[in-house]
Amino acid sequence: MLCCGHLASVDSRARPGLPPRVRLPLAAAVAMLSVVSTPLSAQPARNQPGAQGIVEETVTTQDGWRLPITYYPAKQADAPVAILLHMQGDNRLVWGDRRNKFAGFLNVNGFAVVTVDLRKHGEAKGDSAGSSDLTNRDYAAMLLDLEAVKQFIFDEHQNKKLNMAKIAVVAAGMSAPVAIQWTAYDWAKRPYNDAPTLAAGTPRGQDVKCLVLLSPQDDVPGISVPRALRALREPAIQCAVLIVYGQRVSADERAAKDIHRQLGSRRGAEKQIAIEPLDTPNRGTDLIGQGLQIETRIKDFLVDHTQKLDIAWRDRRSRLQRD
Repeated sequence: MLCCGHLASVDSRARPGLPPRVRLPLAAAVAMLSVVSTPLSAQPARNQPGAQGIVEETVTTQDGWRLPITYYPAKQADAPVAILLHMQGDNRLVWGDRRNKFAGFLNVNGFAVVTVDLRKHGEAKGDSAGSSDLTNRDYAAMLLDLEAVKQFIFDEHQNKKLNMAKIAVVAAGMSAPVAIQWTAYDWAKRPYNDAPTLAAGTPRGQDVKCLVLLSPQDDVPGISVPRALRALREPAIQCAVLIVYGQRVSADERAAKDIHRQLGSRRGAEKQIAIEPLDTPNRGTDLIGQGLQIETRIKDFLVDHTQKLDIAWRDRRSRLQRD
């Protein structure tokens, strides 16, 4: 019987320049392997946009969770996309409330934006009593939540509504380790076997180009943060990271500095790995919308490491499945 307590390896040795092995929780890894071994093609049922173009959708994970998302469409076909992840016990609406309008702020600055209720949060609680019931398996399976979000992004990409090769993730607290491990997993995905060489194949991953971590936790059950950080140190992984934390919370300062130290050993890290301390006791998403003037710093970092990238839109279906 498969158990999240065991580990399996996703082998990327055939992908030149990528880390040789990325180890993931077995239940999540096995399920996600079925995702990347089949084409991303299913079109979700679309709701009508709201007054400001905002759309409420639902995505379904490989293990059956239905996750509500709020989607802020971009106005240009080559737009980058930002996935915003909440803290433990919170929900996707935190990014669009009266105090924290960060989703809309990014949207008007040229980003497509997706906010999501991770499993057992917000409207994605299912039969569970809530986030207090989170288990090791739940944390590990949140990688499936992000794979379901990426499926939605793929569909928008194929409709030329955005460029999925320019994905950024902004994650707070508990969701930061999830984002870190999902980024390592995304970079370890092999291309389709649809070209004379594997390196020339249509990519399935290597799309997460930027992470912003707000008061990141560095120890979450079911996720090996050090292992994922080691994978992200590989020179071939071109993903910029900005870490933001409040200096008046000693645990947040320790975790932020530890993650920065581990990533800082990567070649070229001085240009891609940054840390931003703030003189505040606020944590996670509460760093936004509090007059700390961090919103523009984050937006500029995302612009530099996604929007300004010279990556043209391309068909992301396997060549063997195109008409």
